[in-house]
Amino acid sequence: RLKADIISNYEITGEVVKLERQKKDSTGQVTLTEKIKGEMRKIKVDLPDEKYRIASQANQDRSSIVCRGDLVKEGRLFSLTNLTSFKLSST
Repeated sequence: RLKADIISNYEITGEVVKLERQKKDSTGQVTLTEKIKGEMRKIKVDLPDEKYRIASQANQDRSSIVCRGDLVKEGRLFSLTNLTSFKLSST
């Protein structure tokens, strides 16, 4: 198993590039893009229904999302866990 690197309290401002949810699920997963150490990266975030709807609307409007949590890197995969904030970007 790969060792996970974690950066606590990391803020992401990114566009929603993918939405994934089964019809019966109360949660969904979104993928945001963010520049990390000079490279565009895709970051997966699991969201409850209310926040998933905000992400879906942002995707339709091509708006950005600002969220904060623990950035976890396992191998080449990034995810944001333990969200402490999640909202539409004001810019």
